[in-house]
Amino acid sequence: MKKTVMRVFIILFVIGTIFFFVYRTSNTEIAEQKEAVTTIQTVLEHTFTGPEGKLANLWETIDNKEIEDNEVEAALAEWNSYTANNFKPYFTEEFYHSYIASYGENFLQKAHWNGYQLKMSNLEVEKADTKLENIYNFSLTVHYQKEKVVNVTGQANINKDGLITGMEIKGNKLWEELMDIN
Repeated sequence: MKKTVMRVFIILFVIGTIFFFVYRTSNTEIAEQKEAVTTIQTVLEHTFTGPEGKLANLWETIDNKEIEDNEVEAALAEWNSYTANNFKPYFTEEFYHSYIASYGENFLQKAHWNGYQLKMSNLEVEKADTKLENIYNFSLTVHYQKEKVVNVTGQANINKDGLITGMEIKGNKLWEELMDIN
């Protein structure tokens, strides 16, 4: 009788332990995915929504040939601070500079100089069906002038710390459209 009770106890203990680890792993993965989606969403919002007044004013100041060099330098420093505050927390140090040079505020700048505002909508982010971990596909819609809409897709790689280690914006019809605006 004692042996039977002991066997039942061991079996229940093993089953309970397995369920505990499966449940814990599942909840951890769900939390990591939610964090990754939030990170990607925030970066894409900063990339495809705006530019807001402060950012536009900084660009105007930087481009103004009639103001003093120290004012331009102050505006550049403020712009760098703005960029660092809005993008740097979401990227690895290595990829941050690459993203800013490749995409960052490039869409917003081109829209601003052509008198447009960008507005992101319909964002969809899903974990990629790949053997590599932490790769997410995304697609979104960008509105950039009356009744002009373009779809943008891409992929982002997230490390275990929840930071973006790589991002590619694909099917870049928006950039082509903005380049054609005079």
